[in-house]
Amino acid sequence: MSNFDWSKYKGNLKWLQKNTIFLTVFGSRAYNTNIPESDWDYRGIVLPDKEYFFGFQSHFEQVEIKDGVDVVIYDIRKMFQLAANANPNALEILFTHPDSWVSVSDLGKKIIDNRHLFLSQKVKHSMSGYAFAQLNRLKRHRNYLLNPVLVRPNRSEFGLDEFKFDKNQLDAVKALIQKKFDEFSWKELDDLSLP
Repeated sequence: MSNFDWSKYKGNLKWLQKNTIFLTVFGSRAYNTNIPESDWDYRGIVLPDKEYFFGFQSHFEQVEIKDGVDVVIYDIRKMFQLAANANPNALEILFTHPDSWVSVSDLGKKIIDNRHLFLSQKVKHSMSGYAFAQLNRLKRHRNYLLNPVLVRPNRSEFGLDEFKFDKNQLDAVKALIQKKFDEFSWKELDDLSLP
């Protein structure tokens, strides 16, 4: 069903798999509206290690991983706060179909069994607000498609000074950035702590 691979998450995320209490496929694949090229989306809930949970090591709210798959795993406290406020995405995670579940611990099952407790009158406002925001996005996009910009705007139209660098200067800066990028040792990032 899914192609979720925990082995990618090393360094400061080693505890993620053993502490994740609920993980589900999300997005188009959860609703069978995907096409073969659709990416894989996952959402989950985690009980962070005590160093993170009590704030001794660092503050932790969620981890987002975009590495061939789109993964967001929420700290249980943040998930509860979002769900209690009728956040559409949080409620969608809790109400995914069991066929989409990748892993569910006993505690995760207890949360799912009681997910109805997060539903309140707030849902009316959060869902309608979300729907209106999406409708406005569609209207703006439709307006752009029907009335495309014919002339590229310039900086002065937005009250900004004209750009002062010529192409040679920009190319030199890009080359310096690329050189530093190429020199950087990416292996050092594996053991960094979450902020």
